[in-house]
Amino acid sequence: ERASFQKGNDNTYIKPVSMSHYLGKLSNPYQYGYLIEIKNPTGDEQLVKHYATGRLSHETAAIMPDNRTLYMTDDDSGAYADAAYNSASGGVLFKFIADTAGDLSSGTLFAAKMVQDAEDDPNKAGFDITWVELGHANNAEIAGWIAEYDSVTVADYVEGQTNYVTEDQIRAHAAGNAPDARAAFLESRRTAAAMGATKEWDKLEGITNHGKTVYIGA
Repeated sequence: ERASFQKGNDNTYIKPVSMSHYLGKLSNPYQYGYLIEIKNPTGDEQLVKHYATGRLSHETAAIMPDNRTLYMTDDDSGAYADAAYNSASGGVLFKFIADTAGDLSSGTLFAAKMVQDAEDDPNKAGFDITWVELGHANNAEIAGWIAEYDSVTVADYVEGQTNYVTEDQIRAHAAGNAPDARAAFLESRRTAAAMGATKEWDKLEGITNHGKTVYIGA
């Protein structure tokens, strides 16, 4: 993540520059990319950012009948070669299970690992799905991790280095050696990939459910 905005694309240049102009300082990328719940929608509305549901390109979420389980689509594209203005890395299908029904502030985040059936006919082929557990945390805990990056400035930029969550930190989390679960919630897509989840979705769009059956538009 380039703090200097050099040679960037829409994600690493235009949006950070716009936010920095608006804020009057370098924006913290970990403040953005979370699901927002509207509480009391017919009265005095309150917008609640749920860090615990993971940081990704949230498209849609399906809330299951138990009011604890949430399936979430990640609106990213597959990785493209030789595309200077595309930072896509491939979308991931996520699941969140809240600790308490009706309360999304604390719970466990999962990512789907999918293995295609040994079937050549695309009209018959399906997938076996296993869920990779990425981590457990709550909004307050994650907000504390996010705040640690508020003080990063352009002056901190060093070529080839990062002031944010590193690949080494993600690998440590995947190996079970990290001191906390910040990689899972601040870099959810990268962590999911490091832990073996499928990250090949191209524009994973709508998701809904009818009872306990989930339908995905991809």
